[in-house]
Amino acid sequence: MGAARPSRWWVDAILVAVLLPLAVIARRPGYLFSHAFWLDEGWVADSLRAPLHQLRLLTASTPIGWTLLLRVVPDVGPPERLRVLPMAFGVLTVVVAYLLGRQLGRVAAVAAGLAAALAPTALGNHSLKQYSADAFVTLLLLWLTARVEAGWSRRRLVALCLACVTAVHISHVTVFVSAAVLGALAARASVERRWERLGWVAALGLGVAAIEAAVYAAFVAAGDNPALHRWWADDMVPLGHGLMPAASFLAARSADALGRVG
Repeated sequence: MGAARPSRWWVDAILVAVLLPLAVIARRPGYLFSHAFWLDEGWVADSLRAPLHQLRLLTASTPIGWTLLLRVVPDVGPPERLRVLPMAFGVLTVVVAYLLGRQLGRVAAVAAGLAAALAPTALGNHSLKQYSADAFVTLLLLWLTARVEAGWSRRRLVALCLACVTAVHISHVTVFVSAAVLGALAARASVERRWERLGWVAALGLGVAAIEAAVYAAFVAAGDNPALHRWWADDMVPLGHGLMPAASFLAARSADALGRVG
């Protein structure tokens, strides 16, 4: 047998170190930290003035963890300094995108990192909302899932599930992504008739679902009310108007989303 090839981890470290400043510059920190808040950002920023025991009432549409993280941003400079949090998640997204692409090689890793750093939709979502955290969490869970598939172990599966129950506090998108990745792992285990593996995925997946449901009930359910239903009605699939209007709505929104990806 030949000698094992050196890992050359330092090459990956250098490539990531080059991508990170590029991601910061592309996000125009000078503009972000001086441009006044728009309305939704103002509501999020205003939540910092409330005592901790009132956060549950104020953060129904914003993850509780996101609001708590805003409180650790140093109180130095104008209120717009709070945008350092979405910028930080945007930059960290480059790291997990690189790690995900690294599963296929360094060329794929650099391409993925560049996409996360420079994609128009990534550069356009750095307001004081959790959109950059949504992207970070999605890529993080996909990377952890790829690690489970590349080399099955209970430890890697547990790491994925722990990431799911932690991330749900900063990104509501976690609920959908965790269902997708754990469902995919369960489906693969079923097809390959790896019943012990399926049992572990099912058991830990149910635990993840239970914790996510508890987080929803405790911190998010307050946002499910008639007033917000009316406010967001035009942005929801019109299920009560028949199949064709629903399909047309989905087609139009999908085309719009793909157009903004760049």
